[in-house]
Amino acid sequence: MNKADAKHIITELMKPLYGFALKRCVNIQDAEDLIQEICLKAFRALTLRDDIVDARKFVWTVARNTLANYYRGKQSGGIGVFIDDLSGLPASDDDVHEQIIRDETEARLHKEIAYLSKLQRKIVIAYYYEHKKQQ
Repeated sequence: MNKADAKHIITELMKPLYGFALKRCVNIQDAEDLIQEICLKAFRALTLRDDIVDARKFVWTVARNTLANYYRGKQSGGIGVFIDDLSGLPASDDDVHEQIIRDETEARLHKEIAYLSKLQRKIVIAYYYEHKKQQ
């Protein structure tokens, strides 16, 4: 198939494909990435292969397979943090490590305090949080 025909078919199916991606993705950015990948794969395949009988059915097959790959990638993918969410983090790694250590220490301390008796809890809380000496 020549490039003009492939471009015409993909342009014609762009709106339904975008709706397909929007219904199945978590957010708009993922849908846009998915539709871009679908169009790119379909265009390449349509221009390279000559044995495609129904181009529209083929494009929808590419869309379903690309969606399956998208889901597969999401299951084994990373943590899914947007770059905008990272803008509030401090620039120095030392600050981050110290804050993580403090948070983990505090969480561990809270967990251990829960297992103490009532009197022991009062002593620990008075000493640690209120900075009082034992009597």
